Amino acid sequence: MRLLTTLLVLQLVVTTSGFLRLGTINTGSISGRVYLIDANTLFLFEFTSPNNLNFSSQSGSATYTLTGPVTAVNMWFNMSANVLDSPTIRVTDGGTLIASFYVPNNVYIPCNAEYLGPFARPDGPNFHELDGHVFLDRSQYRFFVAGLDTDDKAPAAYMWLDTSVIPTAAGVRAGYNGGYGKVLDIIDIDANVTYPPEHVNTVFQSLSVWCVDFYVSFGQVTIPPAPATGFTCTDFGPVKIGFDPKIHDISGYMHVLGPNVIGLNSLVYDGTAVATWYWGAHTDDLTAGYIVQDQFSTLARLETEIIEDNIVLTLPNGTDVCDSYIFSVYCVDKAKTFGTIYYSDFECSGCPAMTCKTDVSTPPRTDDYQCTEIGTYFHVEYLYNLADDFITFRFHTCDLDPLEYIAFGISSSDSAVQMAPEGDPIVCYYQKIISW
Repeated sequence: MRLLTTLLVLQLVVTTSGFLRLGTINTGSISGRVYLIDANTLFLFEFTSPNNLNFSSQSGSATYTLTGPVTAVNMWFNMSANVLDSPTIRVTDGGTLIASFYVPNNVYIPCNAEYLGPFARPDGPNFHELDGHVFLDRSQYRFFVAGLDTDDKAPAAYMWLDTSVIPTAAGVRAGYNGGYGKVLDIIDIDANVTYPPEHVNTVFQSLSVWCVDFYVSFGQVTIPPAPATGFTCTDFGPVKIGFDPKIHDISGYMHVLGPNVIGLNSLVYDGTAVATWYWGAHTDDLTAGYIVQDQFSTLARLETEIIEDNIVLTLPNGTDVCDSYIFSVYCVDKAKTFGTIYYSDFECSGCPAMTCKTDVSTPPRTDDYQCTEIGTYFHVEYLYNLADDFITFRFHTCDLDPLEYIAFGISSSDSAVQMAPEGDPIVCYYQKIISW
């Protein structure tokens, strides 16, 4: 049995990230990180190699050669094929395999990501050693920063969106790795940056790291104008969601925010139903439907109470409000909807064509997973795929406070807590989302 760390990590990342850090190569004189940026594109971060390296899909339909020697280069390249059609990216040096990266098919990957470049100031060097390469996924109203780096001397720096190309104090804080916290003492991490939910229709022109105390940008990138589309709706909403009488207190209103983006306003839910999701379907058969993600790209079940909340949702790749049929807050376990809206109520047209892989994410069948309780606060669900010889884990925690964490790994002993040599540890933590 193969217990693959890559698979386990990516299964966890599915709730927070659509740009995938596939892994790191560090063998001899060859080093660097490999990212999957969209359905066709790889990004190499600080790559060093004296030789030519070949990147290829498992099927051999997509190849790229990095011509050496190179030293600490950053580049992205199109594989000229949909890399999601093959589950593995192989890296070879003169015919010798030096790395192999697994690409799971149950994670969101943008159709087309745009490289905006590194953070930079037009009038001189960046402040506070700011570094990082920025990518934009318009359909998700978010950015990805590879290799974000800054020192610990900035008093109050934040990710900052502005309608001006040159950042100003009139901008707004952007979501940063699930919250709206300070960008402080960051050493070479990957960061997800999102539009605030109430600003998804704002036309921003710059993303920066901005100091609110001294009114200065440490470095910024320009956001180019969005391509023009013919998308229109007779009615953008709101349309009421929920039944009378209410089921699990579901109530609220839905708006259309874009071709594949919808918003829920003043949503209420009691949080007590099992296996409940934001859900969509192309017909009235909800059992053949798919999960709809929230603004943090979360595929997780609705397991907590929602009180008058505003939520931004994104339909999966290849799906838009023009060809979708129904939206629901749906219980998979009981095959029951707690509230539905028909997209025909909005009468939308002119949705842009989606050209990438159109797989949609569906939750694992609940009876496929085995559940184990570890202590009082930690539950692990695991699925052993006999055909592929993989194990996939899902985690559930309760009473876990901010800044606390739980680590999970494979023991080499049947009678003691003892990490196996070259074991596969997993660390789960809870990060409080701050409203402001």
